[in-house]
Amino acid sequence: MKHTPLTSIACALTLTLGSASLTAATISINFVGNTNLNNVGADSPTSIVGLNGVQAQDWVNLAGTSATDADIDGASGSATISFSTNWRFNTGGTSGTENHNMMDGAIRLGGTGDSAPVISNLGTDFTSSGYDVYVYFGSDSHNRVHRFTLTPTGDSTSNNSGTENLTQAYNGAFTETNADGDVGNYLVFRGITASEFTLSDNGTSPGKPGVAGIEIVAVPEPSLSLLLGLGGFSLTLRRRR
Repeated sequence: MKHTPLTSIACALTLTLGSASLTAATISINFVGNTNLNNVGADSPTSIVGLNGVQAQDWVNLAGTSATDADIDGASGSATISFSTNWRFNTGGTSGTENHNMMDGAIRLGGTGDSAPVISNLGTDFTSSGYDVYVYFGSDSHNRVHRFTLTPTGDSTSNNSGTENLTQAYNGAFTETNADGDVGNYLVFRGITASEFTLSDNGTSPGKPGVAGIEIVAVPEPSLSLLLGLGGFSLTLRRRR
């Protein structure tokens, strides 16, 4: 059967999709957790960790209580994080997978002497089309309420909140929270474009909540989104031939 020009173009796009990498730029940060995850600045792969859809291999493991302009993407002089905390914890009840390892530890935000994480120097692979920030929060069975605030430098402040899982930080599933009363272990700030932001938590007692990990995931460029759509269209055309 002779191809129409549209079908030929679609088939060419399918070949392009097969050879191109469509993975969004991602920075993944782990606080306190198991040292099986990568150290600061490491680029060697580990097991895939994180929420399905934004899972990553190259996690930065921040095992201490502070960091000053620590490299978080493996490139000298590029994205960095600064923070300090006077309190951290391990749940002690998580085991079995790398997701458990990541969720096992957390740092307190908002307590006396704590300095909220500031992530700086995000490049154009994140800022040009924007990015989403996934915040994984930990639990040591105190049923704390989280009210995270993300403040992009030069941009409007975003707020999100939720209640931690009472039993443990991670029981084999990730559950998103969007408001007070939601029970889960992660939430998302969407559509950020600033090259720097601060993440704080003004949650309620008992005690201050803890953050176990952060993922910064770039939104695909419009051209990439179009390519993905055309690739799917080409598959439909091929099935109808």
